[in-house]
Amino acid sequence: MSGNDIDRMLADWFEADALAQAPADGVEGALAGARRRTPRPAWLAGPGSHWVGDSVGPASGAATLGRTSVRPLVALLLLLLVLALVSGAVLVGARLVQPAPPTVPLVAGQLVLHLESWQEERNEVAVYADGRVIWGPDAGIPYLEQRLTHEGLERLRSRALSTGLFERDLLAIGTDVVGSGYIKVLRGNRPVIVAWGSTPGVDVSGGGVRYVRASSAQAAEVTALEAYVRDPAKWGLPDNMYGQPEIEPFVPSHLWVGFDRSVPILSNLPSPAREILTRALRPSNRPDCELISIAEAQEIAQALAGAGILEPDYEVRRGFAFDEPGSHSFVHIHPALPHDVAACTEG
Repeated sequence: MSGNDIDRMLADWFEADALAQAPADGVEGALAGARRRTPRPAWLAGPGSHWVGDSVGPASGAATLGRTSVRPLVALLLLLLVLALVSGAVLVGARLVQPAPPTVPLVAGQLVLHLESWQEERNEVAVYADGRVIWGPDAGIPYLEQRLTHEGLERLRSRALSTGLFERDLLAIGTDVVGSGYIKVLRGNRPVIVAWGSTPGVDVSGGGVRYVRASSAQAAEVTALEAYVRDPAKWGLPDNMYGQPEIEPFVPSHLWVGFDRSVPILSNLPSPAREILTRALRPSNRPDCELISIAEAQEIAQALAGAGILEPDYEVRRGFAFDEPGSHSFVHIHPALPHDVAACTEG
């Protein structure tokens, strides 16, 4: 057989093989298998995966073989990255939803702001955690009362704290201030004191309080703040910050008794005032807590008026005062504010 015969035989054989039809069941089987497969998401297809538009070069077979072994590793790394992100989000979320550290709740009778000042007369303003504002007395006018909302209470406290005076206990002494007195403002859970005057209205000699000497600029801030706080009727807060916009007389539950110049000698009083006052003004282990009830104050006032010591047009709930005959003692009986009553009854 010649070379030409071999060439012709091979050509005929290739032609016959090319014209042969593929079995129909084989094609349908291939299509059915393809339908049962779900394509991978594009983000899981490794670099080198063939999609529409990919070009396949001569070396694509070898490259595909290498990439086939890389794809599971890439998928695993992506999965680990997703898990790390989810874990981080859960951790951050847990920290964000953690409750705030518990704080000591305010009590209704707890003072948030308290002013006592002495110029030509004594002024007092007491602001409580429940929004009550009690102030006075002024030229014979009784203590007055009003109520703030929580927003009004915080506005007032922020107004005082914004001065920067209440970073620590502060003492202003000298000609830079007017009169004397103190302001206490609740900062966190501790009242901070700012006192002023040649003789401040609080004892600054001890008690564990370490005062910082105020500068002239701070003393000017003290004077301005005292003038503002002293008159609640001029605070100028919006109407919606008042829970009780009407100003009403404060009705005390007790009165407290004090004296100036010397200790009163009750035996100098005529009878029956002597016996009534001796019984009502019983000695106390705490001179600053000499409280009497309204009924006791009424009895004392009647006895003093009967002896000609007190004018008959007194109003017990406003308080009253008298000079004790035969001594230099000036006895004054004033309304006790809620924090005074709480301190004396709980102490």
